[in-house]
Amino acid sequence: MVVASSDGDIGYVLAGVFPKRNDLNLSARYVKRGDLKANDWDGIVPDAQQPHLINPEKGYIVCANNKITTDNAITEIGVGMSGTTRADRIAQLIEEKIAVGHKFTIEDMVAIQYDKHDGVA
Repeated sequence: MVVASSDGDIGYVLAGVFPKRNDLNLSARYVKRGDLKANDWDGIVPDAQQPHLINPEKGYIVCANNKITTDNAITEIGVGMSGTTRADRIAQLIEEKIAVGHKFTIEDMVAIQYDKHDGVA
């Protein structure tokens, strides 16, 4: 969930309830065998440990099914995810406008949503 306040604060919060597991590894992206004790939940990840971002230094947040955790994550949430070309493209479009001092409008956001550039193609 991406949020903004009337005071100018912005943030990203991963909403949901996530199991805490004993092992932190890339196998977290796969379904685990429920009949093995080693795969039991070890509780619920506290809200404070879930991925979140408040007022990032760069001044904006990009959410496009991209990686949501840092490489030194303390929970397995999002560990197996990677960056996406879509998120990279959105950041590129934003950075280009910031570089020339552009003030964003609703129309700019619509244009970014409708952008069809494929960085891989």
